[in-house]
Amino acid sequence: MTHAYDESVVTYAMDNLGCALDYVINFLGVSGDEFLKLFVSTGIADEFGIGNPRYVTGMSGRDMADEVFSICGKTVPEINGDVNGDYSKEYWCGYILAYYQWYSGLPFRKILSVLTFEKLMNSYVLHEADESKAVDVFDCAVRAESFLARVRKKRGLTQAELAEKSGVSLRSIQLYEQKKNDINKAQYNNLKAIAKVLRCHIEDITE
Repeated sequence: MTHAYDESVVTYAMDNLGCALDYVINFLGVSGDEFLKLFVSTGIADEFGIGNPRYVTGMSGRDMADEVFSICGKTVPEINGDVNGDYSKEYWCGYILAYYQWYSGLPFRKILSVLTFEKLMNSYVLHEADESKAVDVFDCAVRAESFLARVRKKRGLTQAELAEKSGVSLRSIQLYEQKKNDINKAQYNNLKAIAKVLRCHIEDITE
């Protein structure tokens, strides 16, 4: 499997996202889900996910979180001194989330459309196991259903309605959702038509 950035940098990424979540939750009182939504919406999650050194190694988790809030126009209260927690549950959630994103190659927005912060917290029992155990558990949840099916259902459309509106055959959509046909190899025009109906990017429905 080809990863977005070198394995030697992964531990920095894991620590940074872990520290960011510990900081915003335990020191700022911001919920994990709220921060992660902002992390994605600002585009910083995409940059982090491809290993942009500015976020992965160039700043602390606290600095990265502060930049997320700054882009969103949110004021961060002044906190003096060390804000690094003692490897809290929240830290572990960010730590293992960063590892899973690096390992899977999936963008954060796709992962977080399935793995809420609550689900990450409920997975804390895995914190003493090897990271590969968490990867297996997360993968089962994230890939249990095709991304096309998830987006379609979120838009409140049936397969037949999507087929009619997009001009792509119902059978093709069924096979993509069942993963019997590889949607990554679908004709671009079909993907573009489906994405237009679902009001999403093509990358949101590919695997």
